Amino acid sequence: MLSENARDASFGRILAGEPAAVRDPYPVYEALRESGDIHLYRGAVPIAVSHAAVRALSMDDGRFLTHRGIDRFKLDGLDEADRRKVEEICAFEQLQMSGMNGVDHKRVRTAAQQGFGSPRAVEMAAYATRLVTQIADRMAAEGGEADLIELAYRLPLLVVMRMLGAPEEDMDLLRGWSDDIASVKQFVGADIPPARVRAAHAGIMDLKTYIGDMARELRRKPDRTHLMGILLDAADGERLSPDELSSTFVVIFYAGHETTTNLIGNGMLALLDRRDQWRRLCGEPALAAGAVEEVLRFNPPVQMIVRRAAEDVTAFGREIAAGTNVMLLYGAANRDPAVFERPDAFDIARTQNRHLGFGHGVHVCLGAALARLEGRIVFNQLARRFPDMTLAADPATLDWHPHAVFHGLKRLPVTLGADRGAA
Repeated sequence: MLSENARDASFGRILAGEPAAVRDPYPVYEALRESGDIHLYRGAVPIAVSHAAVRALSMDDGRFLTHRGIDRFKLDGLDEADRRKVEEICAFEQLQMSGMNGVDHKRVRTAAQQGFGSPRAVEMAAYATRLVTQIADRMAAEGGEADLIELAYRLPLLVVMRMLGAPEEDMDLLRGWSDDIASVKQFVGADIPPARVRAAHAGIMDLKTYIGDMARELRRKPDRTHLMGILLDAADGERLSPDELSSTFVVIFYAGHETTTNLIGNGMLALLDRRDQWRRLCGEPALAAGAVEEVLRFNPPVQMIVRRAAEDVTAFGREIAAGTNVMLLYGAANRDPAVFERPDAFDIARTQNRHLGFGHGVHVCLGAALARLEGRIVFNQLARRFPDMTLAADPATLDWHPHAVFHGLKRLPVTLGADRGAA
């Protein structure tokens, strides 16, 4: 059993994004659970680590709120102009669904949900299947080795662009802006480099211009088959302000591809690194749905979120003062032995999989069904076409993105083996 200081030091390395720490954070999470349902990081910051605590606090959306205030950052190294830019970045984040609470959150989420209904799901399933086939065809034609992160990246990005109604040729443009905007999140609790502040602010300004141009074109040639058209209807009906329209576009675009990329990459690594599981999937491709759920439990693409106590709360024996930031650690909850049998084992046939990989409560991931769909299609097709696929690198040498929240690989090199697609 680690000492309290050792646990906190280890968790601090995860928060700092140190490569060795983010590669496999789960032994540290296990140590944190030794403190009980809620661990006090450095004696001050509550971290919900048990399944029961994470689930309960996620459901308590009246007392534990999302928070995107400027006080999350240290601003000592910024001049006045850059501080104003940070204020505008935070204001933009607060208009995203993930940064809203109460009636405003419900209003914006209700508008966005209309674009995720059954007709769109059927269309996106067909489109995603075609995309995976095309990308797999190209990988097979090139032969030998491939980087599965290319597939994991391109598929959800193109799907979410199709949903929003953005042209495919704008993919890199939109990805660049959204990456710049999202990049400031990794500096929570730390100094933001001025260059990052300016890039994020410029990304917001460019994106607002882009959305404004899309809106004008859609008003000239109405098209309500795309999510952007549905959001525009909500804006014209005064359920969304122009800035809420832009912010909602960003959160759907970014969350719609970033987490799914990591879901697919993390899943293929887990499968190929455990040959018994890969062989089982190849023999029973219908287990792809179970594989998706097990990846979301075993190595979720989003490891944690932060909520702020709106009032003094007593939770699981801890006194939490109003204004205190509380971390909800999905990665720890999903391996809680009180809920999951053999929690550190990866089993695609696991039953009663009550994971929290997509969050829980009113802020549960809006695109969860779409992400599940894309994961199933990828796992199913690759298992059918490339049953002899193997990793082309030692898993211990693979590079992970240096981020405590978004957990994913930079590359996943594989040797494809024979393409059984024709059979």
